Amino acid sequence: MMDEQNKYWLATCLREIEVVLGWGSGNGWSNADFENLAERIFDKTSTRLSVSTLKRIWGRVSYSHFPNSASLTALAVFAGYEDWRGFCSKHPFAGTEPAIPVKQITERHQQPVLLRRFAWLLLTAVLVAAIGWLAFTSRKPVKANISDRYSFSSRKVTDDLPNSVVFHYNAAAAGDSTVMIQQSWDSTRSERVEATGTEHTSIYYYPGYFLSKLTVNGRIVLESPVFIQTKGWKAVAKRDPVPVYFNNAAIRLHTGISVTSQQLAKAFNAAEFSDRWLQFDNFRDFPGIKGDDFAFTSSLQNTASAVESPCRKARIIIIGTEDVIITEFCAGGCIADLNLYAGDSAISGRDHDLSAFGCDFKTPHTISCRISNHRFTILIDNSQVFACPANKSMGEIKGVRVLFEGPGEVLSASLSGGNETSYDLMKP
Repeated sequence: MMDEQNKYWLATCLREIEVVLGWGSGNGWSNADFENLAERIFDKTSTRLSVSTLKRIWGRVSYSHFPNSASLTALAVFAGYEDWRGFCSKHPFAGTEPAIPVKQITERHQQPVLLRRFAWLLLTAVLVAAIGWLAFTSRKPVKANISDRYSFSSRKVTDDLPNSVVFHYNAAAAGDSTVMIQQSWDSTRSERVEATGTEHTSIYYYPGYFLSKLTVNGRIVLESPVFIQTKGWKAVAKRDPVPVYFNNAAIRLHTGISVTSQQLAKAFNAAEFSDRWLQFDNFRDFPGIKGDDFAFTSSLQNTASAVESPCRKARIIIIGTEDVIITEFCAGGCIADLNLYAGDSAISGRDHDLSAFGCDFKTPHTISCRISNHRFTILIDNSQVFACPANKSMGEIKGVRVLFEGPGEVLSASLSGGNETSYDLMKP
């Protein structure tokens, strides 16, 4: 018999997973749902839990034994924790009821579990269409015996921005089911299409590497990469629904690129830039650069005054075909709002000391993000401020994004690989 404490922890973990998936209670899941979950857990944790095991854990099959440690660790990691022990330590035993009812998880006034462990997801929600790439844990479509009844592909219309993408699909097998095309990892960028249709066109306002999805009743059936490149650097003022694009000639410095306060104020029609973001994008293929052995180094500066942008944040995002790196920097007084993400590590300034990432930006700082020998490191002005394991390759590097909360400039930027391949990103 499982004791009440273990029952409590297991029920709480399962509830959190149900919330993450958004499929409702596991009591109503189909066999295909459990197959899909098994694939997702394997993708994220490299631990294979069978459908029968998952059904037993969810109580769909009678079973009196407590799951083994490997299964518990896989569930905890999938839910966003380091391991089962880490999950339990975050949920002190409080009785026999699960700690996080589904209907309450989004209603908490304190920092919720997903924010504590995956604060970067909330951070990247601000970027919605910009990153298009943090849903790698759900990349595996449903089983082939379902997906082979469908087809899905994409084609860009232009090589500029904005860019329309024509999707060609065959979803007749869905019948009366709800068929949708999702532009990227962000489920809010979804559009319903007719199951009997064959074409659909969507507008992409930002460059990037996106994994579009054909879904049936909320389940991923097929995926198609959409790669919208830039010609060198592209400066964009992030504004909904349509951003503002800066003319390339207007942002060029003698040795770098810059958007001034005056230029940004005109784009936003505002003189204060808190939570108003400028981004510089450089997306293209980088032959010879491997996602498990590279370095990105840049000299940059948020040039806003403390009045224009009190926190003066800067953010570097490196995007690969398999994963993404996010690093943030800001004025020292705002470090609690910083978030980092790399591989298996998600770090929030709310529960970690990130004071080393405090930058006054009175002068430019040189930032370096590196992965080598399964290790991710961040250096500021040649001093290491952070390191963590990087056991998962980012795949092929497809682009770099530098963002400023307010005006900013990039004076230098380079991307190099361990094989001595190097790209000066400031060259046209």
